[in-house]
Amino acid sequence: MAIDELPETASRWEREAKRYGLTDRNIHNLPDYKSASKIKYEQYLCLRVLWRSKKQSEFKPPDWLSNDALDKAGEFLKTTVSWLKYLEAIHANPERMPGVRVANIGAFSLVRYHQLQVLNLDENNAHNESPKFSPIARRTRSKMAKRGLPDLFATPSKLFRK
Repeated sequence: MAIDELPETASRWEREAKRYGLTDRNIHNLPDYKSASKIKYEQYLCLRVLWRSKKQSEFKPPDWLSNDALDKAGEFLKTTVSWLKYLEAIHANPERMPGVRVANIGAFSLVRYHQLQVLNLDENNAHNESPKFSPIARRTRSKMAKRGLPDLFATPSKLFRK
Protein backbone atom coordinates (compact mmCIF):
# COMPACT_ATOMS: atom_id res chain seq x y z
CA MET A 1 0.00 0.00 0.00
CA ALA A 2 1.60 3.25 -1.13
CA ILE A 3 1.15 6.35 1.00
CA ASP A 4 -0.08 8.37 -1.97
CA GLU A 5 -3.05 5.97 -2.28
CA LEU A 6 -4.36 6.74 1.22
CA PRO A 7 -7.39 9.03 1.56
CA GLU A 8 -6.55 12.66 2.33
CA THR A 9 -10.14 13.93 2.56
CA ALA A 10 -13.29 12.77 4.32
CA SER A 11 -15.15 12.53 1.00
CA ARG A 12 -12.44 10.27 -0.46
CA TRP A 13 -12.54 8.12 2.70
CA GLU A 14 -16.36 7.82 2.39
CA ARG A 15 -16.09 6.87 -1.29
CA GLU A 16 -13.43 4.22 -0.54
CA ALA A 17 -15.34 2.85 2.48
CA LYS A 18 -18.45 2.44 0.30
CA ARG A 19 -16.40 0.83 -2.47
CA TYR A 20 -15.06 -1.81 -0.06
CA GLY A 21 -18.34 -2.22 1.87
CA LEU A 22 -16.84 -0.88 5.10
CA THR A 23 -19.16 2.01 5.97
CA ASP A 24 -20.42 0.20 9.08
CA ARG A 25 -16.99 -1.05 10.15
CA ASN A 26 -14.31 0.40 12.38
CA ILE A 27 -11.17 -0.99 13.95
CA HIS A 28 -13.17 -2.35 16.89
CA ASN A 29 -15.51 -4.57 14.89
CA LEU A 30 -13.12 -5.94 12.29
CA PRO A 31 -13.12 -9.74 12.28
CA ASP A 32 -9.43 -10.09 11.38
CA TYR A 33 -6.45 -7.91 12.27
CA LYS A 34 -3.04 -7.80 10.63
CA SER A 35 0.05 -6.39 12.26
CA ALA A 36 0.93 -2.82 11.31
CA SER A 37 3.70 -4.04 9.02
CA LYS A 38 1.22 -6.21 7.10
CA ILE A 39 -1.88 -3.98 7.16
CA LYS A 40 -4.04 -4.01 4.05
CA TYR A 41 -5.97 -1.09 2.59
CA GLU A 42 -9.31 -2.32 3.96
CA GLN A 43 -7.99 -2.45 7.53
CA TYR A 44 -6.45 1.00 7.10
CA LEU A 45 -9.87 2.37 6.09
CA CYS A 46 -11.32 0.89 9.29
CA LEU A 47 -8.88 2.99 11.33
CA ARG A 48 -10.96 5.96 10.11
CA VAL A 49 -7.99 8.24 9.74
CA LEU A 50 -6.91 10.56 6.97
CA TRP A 51 -3.34 10.75 5.72
CA ARG A 52 -2.57 14.36 5.07
CA SER A 53 0.90 15.17 3.94
CA LYS A 54 2.57 18.52 3.55
CA LYS A 55 6.05 19.42 2.43
CA GLN A 56 8.13 21.02 5.14
CA SER A 57 8.47 24.17 3.03
CA GLU A 58 4.64 24.49 2.97
CA PHE A 59 4.17 23.91 6.71
CA LYS A 60 2.60 26.83 8.54
CA PRO A 61 1.81 26.37 12.26
CA PRO A 62 -1.40 28.49 12.04
CA ASP A 63 -2.82 25.82 9.71
CA TRP A 64 -2.82 23.51 12.74
CA LEU A 65 -3.21 25.79 15.77
CA SER A 66 -4.74 29.17 16.50
CA ASN A 67 -2.40 32.14 16.87
CA ASP A 68 -3.45 32.38 20.53
CA ALA A 69 -2.43 28.75 21.16
CA LEU A 70 0.88 29.31 19.35
CA ASP A 71 1.60 32.41 21.45
CA LYS A 72 0.80 30.57 24.69
CA ALA A 73 2.98 27.62 23.68
CA GLY A 74 5.85 29.94 22.76
CA GLU A 75 5.63 31.76 26.10
CA PHE A 76 5.50 28.48 27.99
CA LEU A 77 8.47 26.99 26.14
CA LYS A 78 10.62 30.11 26.64
CA THR A 79 10.49 29.44 30.38
CA THR A 80 10.99 25.67 30.15
CA VAL A 81 14.60 24.74 30.93
CA SER A 82 14.44 21.37 29.18
CA TRP A 83 13.18 23.05 25.96
CA LEU A 84 16.09 25.49 26.00
CA LYS A 85 18.52 22.60 26.59
CA TYR A 86 16.86 20.72 23.71
CA LEU A 87 17.44 23.65 21.33
CA GLU A 88 21.06 23.88 22.50
CA ALA A 89 21.53 20.13 21.92
CA ILE A 90 20.28 20.47 18.34
CA HIS A 91 22.67 23.34 17.71
CA ALA A 92 25.63 21.57 19.36
CA ASN A 93 25.10 18.21 17.67
CA PRO A 94 22.85 18.55 14.58
CA GLU A 95 23.71 15.02 13.47
CA ARG A 96 24.78 12.13 15.61
CA MET A 97 28.52 11.83 15.60
CA PRO A 98 30.12 8.52 16.55
CA GLY A 99 30.85 8.35 20.25
CA VAL A 100 28.65 11.32 21.17
CA ARG A 101 25.89 10.37 23.58
CA VAL A 102 22.50 12.05 23.73
CA ALA A 103 22.63 14.76 26.37
CA ASN A 104 20.37 14.56 29.40
CA ILE A 105 18.04 17.40 28.46
CA GLY A 106 15.08 16.46 30.60
CA ALA A 107 11.68 15.94 29.01
CA PHE A 108 13.08 16.23 25.47
CA SER A 109 15.86 13.62 25.81
CA LEU A 110 13.79 10.87 24.24
CA VAL A 111 12.65 13.15 21.42
CA ARG A 112 16.24 14.06 20.60
CA TYR A 113 17.36 10.44 20.82
CA HIS A 114 14.79 9.34 18.23
CA GLN A 115 15.55 12.30 15.96
CA LEU A 116 19.16 11.22 15.89
CA GLN A 117 18.14 7.62 15.21
CA VAL A 118 16.11 8.74 12.19
CA LEU A 119 18.95 10.91 10.90
CA ASN A 120 21.16 7.82 10.84
CA LEU A 121 18.81 5.55 8.90
CA ASP A 122 20.19 4.14 5.70
CA GLU A 123 17.96 5.78 3.08
CA ASN A 124 18.12 2.74 0.79
CA ASN A 125 16.90 0.44 3.57
CA ALA A 126 14.54 2.70 5.50
CA HIS A 127 11.31 1.43 3.94
CA ASN A 128 12.24 -2.25 3.78
CA GLU A 129 13.19 -2.92 7.38
CA SER A 130 10.80 -4.74 9.66
CA PRO A 131 10.07 -3.19 13.03
CA LYS A 132 12.45 -4.23 15.79
CA PHE A 133 9.68 -4.59 18.34
CA SER A 134 6.28 -6.17 18.75
CA PRO A 135 3.46 -5.73 21.23
CA ILE A 136 3.64 -7.51 24.57
CA ALA A 137 1.73 -10.72 23.86
CA ARG A 138 -0.34 -10.72 27.04
CA ARG A 139 -1.79 -7.29 26.16
CA THR A 140 -3.13 -8.04 22.69
CA ARG A 141 -6.88 -7.85 22.16
CA SER A 142 -7.18 -11.56 21.50
CA LYS A 143 -5.25 -12.48 24.69
CA MET A 144 -7.34 -10.06 26.76
CA ALA A 145 -10.54 -11.55 25.32
CA LYS A 146 -9.37 -15.13 26.07
CA ARG A 147 -8.70 -14.10 29.66
CA GLY A 148 -12.17 -12.56 29.89
CA LEU A 149 -10.82 -9.06 30.45
CA PRO A 150 -12.61 -6.02 29.03
CA ASP A 151 -11.03 -3.99 26.23
CA LEU A 152 -10.08 -0.96 28.31
CA PHE A 153 -8.58 0.89 25.38
CA ALA A 154 -11.59 0.73 23.08
CA THR A 155 -12.65 4.11 21.75
CA PRO A 156 -15.83 3.71 19.75
CA SER A 157 -15.88 5.59 16.47
CA LYS A 158 -19.03 7.18 15.16
CA LEU A 159 -20.52 5.03 12.45
CA PHE A 160 -20.85 6.43 8.96
CA ARG A 161 -24.27 7.97 8.37
CA LYS A 162 -25.92 7.75 4.97
